[in-house]
Amino acid sequence: MQSRLKECIQQQVPVSTTAVERDESMRGLDVTAKWKLLTPNPTPISEPTNEDSNLRPPTEREGGYNRKYGYDERFDRMPFTGTTEKMQYKYGKKSRKRKNGKGNRKLSPTRQQKDPPIVEERVKGGPNEDFLKKHGLDENSHPMDWLNALLPILPEDNLEDPKVVNVKGDGGKTKFSVSNWTKYTNSKATIANAGERGHIYADRYKPFATEDIMKMMGVYVLDGLAPSPQLIQKMRPQSVDAVQGNDFIAGCVGGGYKILYRTFRTFFAVQDPLTIPPPKEECPNFKVDEFFRWLRHIFAEAWLLSKNFSVDEQTCRMQGKSEYKTRCGKFKRIGDGIQADAIADDGYTYAFYLRNEPTDQKYIQMGMCPLYSRLLYMWEHLPDGGHLCKMDNLYVSVSLARAGYSLPSQF
Repeated sequence: MQSRLKECIQQQVPVSTTAVERDESMRGLDVTAKWKLLTPNPTPISEPTNEDSNLRPPTEREGGYNRKYGYDERFDRMPFTGTTEKMQYKYGKKSRKRKNGKGNRKLSPTRQQKDPPIVEERVKGGPNEDFLKKHGLDENSHPMDWLNALLPILPEDNLEDPKVVNVKGDGGKTKFSVSNWTKYTNSKATIANAGERGHIYADRYKPFATEDIMKMMGVYVLDGLAPSPQLIQKMRPQSVDAVQGNDFIAGCVGGGYKILYRTFRTFFAVQDPLTIPPPKEECPNFKVDEFFRWLRHIFAEAWLLSKNFSVDEQTCRMQGKSEYKTRCGKFKRIGDGIQADAIADDGYTYAFYLRNEPTDQKYIQMGMCPLYSRLLYMWEHLPDGGHLCKMDNLYVSVSLARAGYSLPSQF
């Protein structure tokens, strides 16, 4: 650049007053930047071998495979800072108990005799060892123990710092738990005078217990795995409904399943109904904001991201009416619902940002669209640097790549 400027001064090249028009694809790059075509290798990369030959990408079900080619060019990147220090259950050396010549077991080595843990670059993600130790979890733990760690039933089961989570925005006075949902649900029913003469469910409403809330949540989970035309059919015994009935659920819920299901649908709440809601523009998901705050915290606490993770859109299916509902069209099998941009790793949702939530104005002022602003916000709050992010063509952009690499973590 300097030699070119000196040459222009010596040759007395006049200064141009017309602005140079640049292609739209050059937005976000320096004025001296230019595209360079990379030549792929002539030999395609071999496809992975699957045990089931019918497994094919969703976009290549009808036609042939798209060949993939590699490149010889190399680029200097920031090294990935994530390590296996908190994943010794997977990468550390497993101690083996040996016997001495007399047939007695040797004493355990002292701390000074133990080998230091092997710390390497974290290529594949997994559960955080600190989270596992805090909740006493391992591969032999009961599934309910795992659920109770992610979704604590009682406040005493919540081992997280309430001031850090701050689910209710009260400075950590409220600890998240399912039992709080019981209180919110009963408060909502009390406000409606449920069970009183002349009001809804007169002489039929009974206050909920935490066990009732857990039962109904379990029914919804089972219905999500094996859907029935109507959820209430799941609560009938098979002697009444041989096709959709379930004796296990009927035995747990009991005979009053009809009124339990109806009152649950009417009054179930995961947010305190006595809380004054903020303006819709500031918090459009106020009715579930407390739950979302907890999920954003616990998802990140329980998992360590791999070096390579993915960013994609996720859809929460819904059949109701909402101004935030996104029409996915006939090409999306998942159907219509509320959409969010999410960071995913090996099937685990690490972070999410719903599209109807307000975006950070810091990135909007940088010229980023709301879609890219949501991604940059999630990237900025990741603990490790040097990640490699995979995404589909919805997110590919020069300005996004440049902004991500400009973050302190250099994505």
